Amino acid sequence: MKKYFLIFFIFVLVFSVYAKEELFSHIPFKSAEWTSKITMESPAGKQILNQKTFYKSGKMRIEGKDASGNQFITIIDKNYVYVINPDQKQGIKYPFESKQNPEKNNLELEKCRKNVKKSGTETINNNECEIIEFDCTIDGIKFSIKEWKSKKDNFIIKSITNVEGISTITEILELKKDVKISDDKFSPDKNIRFTDMKKIFGENSSKKNNMPDEKMIKKTIKKMMESGK
Repeated sequence: MKKYFLIFFIFVLVFSVYAKEELFSHIPFKSAEWTSKITMESPAGKQILNQKTFYKSGKMRIEGKDASGNQFITIIDKNYVYVINPDQKQGIKYPFESKQNPEKNNLELEKCRKNVKKSGTETINNNECEIIEFDCTIDGIKFSIKEWKSKKDNFIIKSITNVEGISTITEILELKKDVKISDDKFSPDKNIRFTDMKKIFGENSSKKNNMPDEKMIKKTIKKMMESGK
């Protein structure tokens, strides 16, 4: 269960979050929007997800569907991560300082990214890219990652992640740089009812390592995402 919980959050928000003090330091643009194609392959079969991402001045919005076809919106600012079911007008939020924030897994990915191995060059979607590879272990789970970074912008155009029989390919299909984006894109609608995960599980939990029950977290998120059906 822990393995799939971790994988879920890393890939649903792929290209999304790094350490708070380096939030979106991998994005070399003041503003941008792009579409992503995410292909996940496992012994159980193949799934293809499409996402639309908006970025501006240290804030991000991701729109798409999860593997079950449920609409979702993720908004990330300097204080919170919001995951929203727009059909049902409800969502969940994690403060960055919360130990329950699943985005903190990306801190470990960023640390591992500092020890990359260069393995060549390739042109992807008209972008001349440098190929880098690295391994990372998070909570005992080993990830093998390969990235294609644009030589012009140092932006990740494509990545392949392999972990315990699951392969995920993420490709940037369309990228618009330095575009005008309304600030409203990065503020949740006022009529969204949010569940604060920090309040639910509590920072003073008596559980080992101060972590909540992961089955409970996943159940809460799944119920919220599917309630619009």
